[in-house]
Amino acid sequence: MFEIAEQLLYELGLPEAGNLLGSVVESNVANDCSHTDFLIKLLTRELEARKERNYLARLKKSGLPYKKSISEFDFSFAKSVDKARIQQLAALSFIHSESNIVFLGPPGVGKTHLFVAIALIAIEHGHSLYFTTMAKLVNDLTAGSPRRMSKYLSSKLLVIDEIGYKSIDRKSASVFFDIISYRYERSSIIWQFKQELF
Repeated sequence: MFEIAEQLLYELGLPEAGNLLGSVVESNVANDCSHTDFLIKLLTRELEARKERNYLARLKKSGLPYKKSISEFDFSFAKSVDKARIQQLAALSFIHSESNIVFLGPPGVGKTHLFVAIALIAIEHGHSLYFTTMAKLVNDLTAGSPRRMSKYLSSKLLVIDEIGYKSIDRKSASVFFDIISYRYERSSIIWQFKQELF
């Protein structure tokens, strides 16, 4: 009967529950827990494992260059960065309101670190995300592949790094504008420019 229960859990798409069935049963018998407690423990572990798998899948698909947290950022070095504002952005209300964030400033002040940290928080909260550089985006726009284009349109948050490092031709600029127009008030973008625009 035990093997049948395991098999049913696997067939229902609950692999973690199937793996843990034996140990959870033993724990509940040892602690004289109810059937309801047993079921809650088993399903909680399955849900935790599923959230972790989904997080890792979103992280892999995001294309983020590395992992950095806000706690690792040296606000004492980058005195012009408003820590309270960064923490406010980390609450992700801009995603819920489908607004955009622009990071402006010269190279080396920590813009990429900060938007990667915010992007990681978004992934942890279940949002789909795609990271790209402007150079990669231009290459994809030039290729004109619908499959390549879909990643710029479908993610809840699009992160574009290194804008202003490379000029783009008129055709690429037009398609880029189409992407931005499509996402307007539908989903959020984080932009990173190498320097002040004005």
